[in-house]
Amino acid sequence: MMSGGVRKGFMANLAVAVSVAAYGSILGVLAAQKQITWVALLAMNLSIFAGAAQFVMVDLWLPPLPIAEITLAVLVINFRYLLIGASLQPLFEGKSLVHKVLMMHLVADENWAMTMAERRQGGASTHFLFGGGLCVLLAWCLGTLAGHSLGAVVQNPEAYGLDFVFVAVFTALVT
Repeated sequence: MMSGGVRKGFMANLAVAVSVAAYGSILGVLAAQKQITWVALLAMNLSIFAGAAQFVMVDLWLPPLPIAEITLAVLVINFRYLLIGASLQPLFEGKSLVHKVLMMHLVADENWAMTMAERRQGGASTHFLFGGGLCVLLAWCLGTLAGHSLGAVVQNPEAYGLDFVFVAVFTALVT
């Protein structure tokens, strides 16, 4: 059963989870077009869990896989998590390294923003952050897997501008 803080964080992120699932569905469609299996996509979701980085990975996914280039791109895109982590430092004060690593793995832009808003109201905790991360991760996985299923139906994602989604989102993040 979820603790109060985890439940509160999960519930607080339900509204943004809808857009996360929609965004994830586009990644799923693009992944299916690259013949990335749903198992590989799910593994990517659980291990990387960073939408912008995953869009770049899928874009670069051509045989033979350019592992070095993919790794470098993911690292560069995810450097923002150093700043996000620094902004969360007060929540992690006095926590063990294991606690920090487990909680930070589920940090996404959406649940970070919700946690910072909750922090301004004096109610944020690492459990709130974690609950939000669980909500966003669940939405992301459901969205990407649903999109992957639809990917077989959408033969030309470029015709719908789906290949431009990453550029649009990355531009918004930079701005």
